[in-house]
Amino acid sequence: MRQAELFTNYRFNCCCKRCTATPATYIDRALQEIFVSGVDGLNLTSNEDSYRSKATAKFMDSIDGAIDEYLTSNNPESCCEKLEDLLTHGHLEEPLKPKPEKSPQCIRLHLFHHQSLHAYTTLASAYRVRASDLLALNPENHQHQMEAFTLSRISAAYSLLLAIVTYHLFLSESSIIACVANFWKNAGESLVYLFRSSAWGTFSNLQQSVSENSSILSHKCYQIVQLDGSGANSFINTEDQCRMFGDIGRQHMNCIVNLTEKIWSFLSRESRHLQEVKELIDFRWLLTVETPLDLGTRLTCRDSRTVSRLQEKEHTNLERAYLFQLGLHCLHYATYLSNICYGLNSLLTGEVCQSSIL
Repeated sequence: MRQAELFTNYRFNCCCKRCTATPATYIDRALQEIFVSGVDGLNLTSNEDSYRSKATAKFMDSIDGAIDEYLTSNNPESCCEKLEDLLTHGHLEEPLKPKPEKSPQCIRLHLFHHQSLHAYTTLASAYRVRASDLLALNPENHQHQMEAFTLSRISAAYSLLLAIVTYHLFLSESSIIACVANFWKNAGESLVYLFRSSAWGTFSNLQQSVSENSSILSHKCYQIVQLDGSGANSFINTEDQCRMFGDIGRQHMNCIVNLTEKIWSFLSRESRHLQEVKELIDFRWLLTVETPLDLGTRLTCRDSRTVSRLQEKEHTNLERAYLFQLGLHCLHYATYLSNICYGLNSLLTGEVCQSSIL
């Protein structure tokens, strides 16, 4: 796909190391990984393989259609429903030659698939737009405030998932550092926005003021202090600098994963796909350079009612404090990467720093 787009738009065939790698690099395999339930792809006949390729293309078209509908028709609610359904249930593929013992197979996208990333980007935007539209109608309406809070929560979860997944891909392909910096910036801004939401004041169980969790809010993690004092610049060209860059990234991501595990259930409520993500993966897998692309062994087509429902728990100030800490970590890591990409005085670095000021 990359080669085709380069040739169509710029009329040249790229011969860089990544494009000419045989077999394909890890990131290119991950970006096009799909799963088909209950089928060994190695045993497909050429006709079956061609049939599946067409079914996969149809599945991709369905995702593109849902995204295009949002972009052209301004219908974020329909887009969210369709993408959540496609990501959760996949695409049912009827057998080429129906037989009693053969049931329809289900095509699913890997977490790292490029269409998954496209869908996550769109869902983060669509849920955020839905929340803004609700508040614009009547910002003082209690029901609107609560619904907008829920939508903002899901938007923040998709932004965070996108940042974590692309960070994993970044570990094996450093050229995407600018994209990763932007995703961490967006995740941090979404989490801080959620922390600031006035809807917290409507929860009757919030007996304490946020200031009573000041030990969490005021605590500045050692990894953030280390980022602030790392002196990142536009050039990492020595072995020691590369080692320090890797160590800082791993240590900082450990903090982010620890905080994510504390609040993921809170963020992902009322999103079928996000609830399933936590059931299927351990976020710590994504801290390794190359995660085995075997998540599909646990992906099956099923009714959403069979997905275990997380018990609703009360909103607490502790969750709110963790949101703030996680947002701060995301913004500081975005700043660190932006400094490397663009220098200390870049526009993006300034925007990230501004976002972290409360």
